[in-house]
Amino acid sequence: MRHSLASLLGCARAREHFGDLGFEDRAAEALVAQVGLRGELFSDDELRALTLVTMTIDVLLEQQLDGRRGATVVHLGGGLSTRRERFAGWPVRWIEVDEPAVAEMKRELLGRRDGTSIACELGDTRWVDERVEGDQLR
Repeated sequence: MRHSLASLLGCARAREHFGDLGFEDRAAEALVAQVGLRGELFSDDELRALTLVTMTIDVLLEQQLDGRRGATVVHLGGGLSTRRERFAGWPVRWIEVDEPAVAEMKRELLGRRDGTSIACELGDTRWVDERVEGDQLR
């Protein structure tokens, strides 16, 4: 969970603290303000590094999705990532798979979002073969 919080905070602070990166994430900024997350637990180097990781994954995802209407993005163990919000305009289907406690926390903080959110142990691969209805595996 520490990694997820640090990554969220790095994205939220990028516009003001790491302006040279040219990255901003308004959804992360809003979420950090909502939960009152403070940065004393994390060094600027750690936050910057995690922001760079986020940016790299975003670029790789953009490259894979470019020209692929109707693709499906599966985000395993994304925690409090706001990637789904950053890609909101893309014509893709989102499936987020998180540990049950994390999935519940996301629902409480973010509410219902477009796409599918599955709460299961990350080692439980039934969701791959099972039909997904709402947020439940059948």
